[in-house]
Amino acid sequence: MTEIITEIEQAVHPAAVPSVPVTLAGPVSVALLAAEFGAYFSLTLTGTEQAQKILPYDKHRYQAFISVSYDVPQTGATPYGVWVGSEAQVKAVPALGFLLETGILLPVCHRQPVWIVGTGTPAVVNVSVARHEPGES
Repeated sequence: MTEIITEIEQAVHPAAVPSVPVTLAGPVSVALLAAEFGAYFSLTLTGTEQAQKILPYDKHRYQAFISVSYDVPQTGATPYGVWVGSEAQVKAVPALGFLLETGILLPVCHRQPVWIVGTGTPAVVNVSVARHEPGES
């Protein structure tokens, strides 16, 4: 009976497999996997909001895209759009980072948080995010 229990325990809890160093020589074919999850949202800004985080740090983010559109026609010298950058950049006075205006699709290919702040004019910020399942990349 003890032998059967030992065999079952070994089958359920196999010994750890040691890691083996691998060296690649020459070209290697790589196939990118489609993202497992996607999310889409829009934020309507009146132009008076404080800086806000729109994408948190995400180690599984494959790619995101941010664009901006307007509900009202542009008039005057005030730039229409939103400032995009790190928390420090968009909270600086004056705001720093990248001025995202209509017609620009901004790809986000990193895992860091992304912050925005308006320019004082109404805008709609559109975001799409693609993520991999933990363990895939």
